[in-house]
Amino acid sequence: MEHQLFIHCESYLIIICRRCKHAVWPTEIERHLKGKAHQLKHAVVQQIKENIEQWDNVARDTTQLTLPTILNEPIPELPIHDGYRCQRDPQCQYVAGNMNTMRKHWQNKHSWSPYPSRGRTAPQKRTAAQDEVDRSCQKVQFQQIFASRKGSHYIQIQTKETTEHTGTQDQNRASQAIDELERFYQEQQRQTSNVIQAGEHDEANPWLRRTRWPVYLTNIAPNDLVNCVQRPEDDTTCPDELAARAIWEAMGQVARTSQRVITRLGHFVRIEAIRTERHQTRHTPLQAYMDEESIAEHVRPWQQMLMFFARTQVEHEWTSPQYRFTPRQRKTWRVLWQVATTEGADQRHPISPDPMDEQMTEEEEEEEEEEEEEEEEEKRQRDTQSEEEDKFKLTKMQMACLDFCIELLNQRVQVEDYECALVDALAVLGRGEYGWCDAESYPPMLSRIIKVARFMVVHKALRLDANASDMLARNQASQMVGEWAVVSPMEEADYTFTGNQNEGYESDSGRTSASSNPPSSPPTSSPRSDDPPAMISIGGSTSNNRKQRSFQEWLELFMEAFMVRGTHSPMQWMLDLRTYGLKVHYSNTTPGHVGWMGGDELLYKDMHFTMGDFRGFTHGLVGATRRILREELLFENELNGQQPPAIPWSTMRDDPTQGGTGWNFLKDSRTRWPVDGAQWLMQQMRIQPGMQRRFIQREHSDRPRLAIKAINAYLRWVVRFREKLSVAVHVTAGQPARAPELLSVRHINTENGGHRNIFIEDGMVVFVTRYHKGFHASNDIKVIHRYLPREVGELVVWYLWLVLPFAQRLQEYRRRIREEEGNPEEENANQRGAYMWGGDPDGRAWTSERFREVLKRETRIGLHGQGLNLAAYRNIAIAISRQFMRPSSAFKNNSQQEEEEQVAGSNGDEDEPMDPEEWLGRITDMQAAHTSHVAGMVYARGITEQAGTTHRRREMFRLSSTDWHRFLGFESATTEKTTRDAVLGKRKRAPWETEAEEGRMERRFQLQQTDMEAELQRMMGDKALKFRGVQAAAIRAIQDGESPVVAIMPTGGGKSMMFMLPAWVAPGGTTVVVVPLVALRGDMQRRCEELGISCVEWESRRPPDEASMVLVTPESALSEDFITFLNRQRLNHRLDRIVIDECHTVLNDQVNFRPQMQQLGKLMAAKTQMVLLTATLPPGEEEKLWSRMHCTRADISLFRARTCRPIQQVGVEWTSIPFRVRKPTNQSRADWTYIPFGFRR
Repeated sequence: MEHQLFIHCESYLIIICRRCKHAVWPTEIERHLKGKAHQLKHAVVQQIKENIEQWDNVARDTTQLTLPTILNEPIPELPIHDGYRCQRDPQCQYVAGNMNTMRKHWQNKHSWSPYPSRGRTAPQKRTAAQDEVDRSCQKVQFQQIFASRKGSHYIQIQTKETTEHTGTQDQNRASQAIDELERFYQEQQRQTSNVIQAGEHDEANPWLRRTRWPVYLTNIAPNDLVNCVQRPEDDTTCPDELAARAIWEAMGQVARTSQRVITRLGHFVRIEAIRTERHQTRHTPLQAYMDEESIAEHVRPWQQMLMFFARTQVEHEWTSPQYRFTPRQRKTWRVLWQVATTEGADQRHPISPDPMDEQMTEEEEEEEEEEEEEEEEEKRQRDTQSEEEDKFKLTKMQMACLDFCIELLNQRVQVEDYECALVDALAVLGRGEYGWCDAESYPPMLSRIIKVARFMVVHKALRLDANASDMLARNQASQMVGEWAVVSPMEEADYTFTGNQNEGYESDSGRTSASSNPPSSPPTSSPRSDDPPAMISIGGSTSNNRKQRSFQEWLELFMEAFMVRGTHSPMQWMLDLRTYGLKVHYSNTTPGHVGWMGGDELLYKDMHFTMGDFRGFTHGLVGATRRILREELLFENELNGQQPPAIPWSTMRDDPTQGGTGWNFLKDSRTRWPVDGAQWLMQQMRIQPGMQRRFIQREHSDRPRLAIKAINAYLRWVVRFREKLSVAVHVTAGQPARAPELLSVRHINTENGGHRNIFIEDGMVVFVTRYHKGFHASNDIKVIHRYLPREVGELVVWYLWLVLPFAQRLQEYRRRIREEEGNPEEENANQRGAYMWGGDPDGRAWTSERFREVLKRETRIGLHGQGLNLAAYRNIAIAISRQFMRPSSAFKNNSQQEEEEQVAGSNGDEDEPMDPEEWLGRITDMQAAHTSHVAGMVYARGITEQAGTTHRRREMFRLSSTDWHRFLGFESATTEKTTRDAVLGKRKRAPWETEAEEGRMERRFQLQQTDMEAELQRMMGDKALKFRGVQAAAIRAIQDGESPVVAIMPTGGGKSMMFMLPAWVAPGGTTVVVVPLVALRGDMQRRCEELGISCVEWESRRPPDEASMVLVTPESALSEDFITFLNRQRLNHRLDRIVIDECHTVLNDQVNFRPQMQQLGKLMAAKTQMVLLTATLPPGEEEKLWSRMHCTRADISLFRARTCRPIQQVGVEWTSIPFRVRKPTNQSRADWTYIPFGFRR
């Protein structure tokens, strides 16, 4: 049927659809046949697709296709079209279907147009243009091979006329010969690239030289290797693929069950199972993965290796790697394949439904459903007891899979590594879709394979024990000791080799198959003398008078035989290769992705932003989080102007040594809290009408109730606040934590977890994490301190002090009400009350994936649509710290570097680079006959010192965090710096601080030395432009840094030049312009953009830290967020001046109309140059203005120009409607302009 639909054009390696008249890629056959043109059924399409895949001389992708530039003869199966070929350039071979497309080509590619000017064209020019058009193109015929993408361009057909036009017959013959030459070369390249090459001896790739994968897999197609380890399709009908799918699923269940077994075994068993050397003492036992779902991803390499064996042990047409099974591997594989084939056949032919079912009436169906429900309820009660037992049971299929995997490990490598079947399968996994796995990606895969192998070995050893079922049953009943465990060592002295399972392994009966292309290791082959040897014989039997081995003995036997180094087993091969891979990985650098432009703009992959953008994002996020807390969670707008209770930072105390369950810093009796935080919002609800209207439900007169709708809305705001707070903590605390660290933070002590993770230290909130991503593997904690700036720390304290108790009460109230209404809430397994980011009230869990989503969402909002994931932000934060922070507080790039520094710190004799103060402390410790590490861990520790850390280490963490706070521009960091400098002495400045101050000095010097009138002419593009009135004198005062500068100039007198020109001359700083009128702001922003000055209007959610000019209203200028913005700009040495336009508005005395205008004098606290501009300031009002601006006349540089215009007068005359202009009766008013207006009564 495929030949009825498609034509195979072997000369061009393409397939042409007969109906659609265009070529189709082989990979798009299925989509094409299911489309509107054909609408074939899936089964038919699959059959056609499989048949076409057998065709030779077909280009599979664009790399294998070479299309001619000119067709000597048209392709008969394709339609012929008329078009035009470009003649503007002899090398241009562009063909267009119409003249409009050709004109666009001329304009885009050749920068030429026949009609360069707009409007009507004179007849003579029109004729000349048409002649030029005729010379610039040639009428040709063309064909289109593909309908879209590569190969869809138009290809010219060579005709007699075009031959005469383009060249002689010899040139065409030469072109044909060259095309043939190119085609031969491309074919040779495809043949070479389609198979793996062994490589040359001088190729310096130590990783491939160690693995020797190219040698073992020489002349094998990489695509075949990748395809042979893929998961079988769900809709497959092939018997072999159905069996392979059964094996894939069985392997996954074996791994899950084996992990469950590990969780039920004791310490000594797991210590034995994790050994890598024969005589090794390990202190960390074998640990299961963090959750059962993780095993699904980690077992995938094992599943892929089994797919390799499944697809090479049956007939296959592709060239596969050669390998051999040991006799025991061959027998266990035969058992596995037989069971898998049976299960695959059952999946292919499901049991037919009973035809009588279709004849049942509705009443009979209802009765049957009721009976089934009763039976299910009884069965559920019975199954509750055996549910745990079922988790440890294996089916026949799963047992066969476990046995085969153990036999893969049970082999000795004698001469060549690749005589081992498991090593061969590992080599196949080394070839990925895009090339070889390197030393960075392959060792983690080996770790997963090794860990799952240990799970299975322990599981197998347990199954070989005669009392295995009793062991599991007692463990399921939470009985940690049973009869099987009470054994004296001397009773097991007879270490004979006996077994009780797998008797079938000694038989050699099994499946027989014949193939024209035999499999790599035929299952039916008889044992040979040169078969690879097994390490031990598992499950065999000896004399019956010997006792059977116990679980512990089987495990020790397995470990000594093939699970440790020195056994020449596949496990040793994996352990050694993993160690070598890690050595190669850590001795080589990874590709770089970070770049800098102009010293301030960061480039990372496809993202770019300035440090001002980054600071703006950070403070916008903190501001938005604060607004949610104060307005939506603390009801600031509904408390009649009452502010939330102040946090007593100066008197807050905390005792890190308190380990009682449920204790945190809020319970420290030394802190005098102004209110009872647990009851404050409850009390406000009792007395505040606004909160009562929100929460109290009025429909129920018999029993007052809270409105469930309002409770739900409040709890949703709690969720949103915690999401934003998580990102704020992640960004501002210093070096970014990993998601598991952040999500492990607890705000109170717990019985099992021990100490909490949130502390108060010298007026700062500090997150102290102990959990890390490698905890389950190493069982070691890493104590890391991350200090929050005061602006973020207060959000944490307010939440824990005031919001959380109220939210917990609302949540419990909602649960009780729903129970009364007969709609109980489901038990929330994700609700972890002790965690800062436990489960949400609606049951949604906080996971690493959710935190990634939140981080990407918030960064997309604050960084102009650029969403950052965790890995990207980690690299960006480290790059910023290296660029702008001191080496002592720059972020580390990995945990290995931290561990190396910790080890180095424990050696007092190493001369590592340190500050003089650190050297002095080190010398003092050496005089006391111990190292600094010992001094911090043992001597003179504080009463409230946290366990697991030292004073010096904690101070270094704090230094790193506070330097990061200063870089981000938090005002509290300046106070922290001043206070600690007074106690500890002056600290060294960070590079960014030095650069920022130097930048301010350069701007000031440049502004002072500039000829402003010449720069005005350059800026406006008018060499005749001169200063007018007092402009020159006022500009000079601004250049000299005088403050305040007051310029009184008439409307249209150039007041805006007082701040636009300095910002244009000396860019890099920020000029704040307070504009009271909306119309003025829009006009001013437009003019700045025309001059190339970055000008934005203030928006609290997106602070414009990088803008040259910020326009703000008087109301916003006095807001908390904007004052923080000014302080941040001062800290970064970017705030050049504050300009108050229309400063006479400060004299406003109306209480009910914009009262903030009277308070603009508070901006003088910014301690920067102030410029006041107006056109209407009477001399009699000057002293009032000076008073409200908190200055005297002696401080002010005043420049006053004439502001009245006597020639401009307005005459008003009442008239009747319709409007008309009456002639003036007075001769003196003859030159007036009259504006008619009127009104109706």
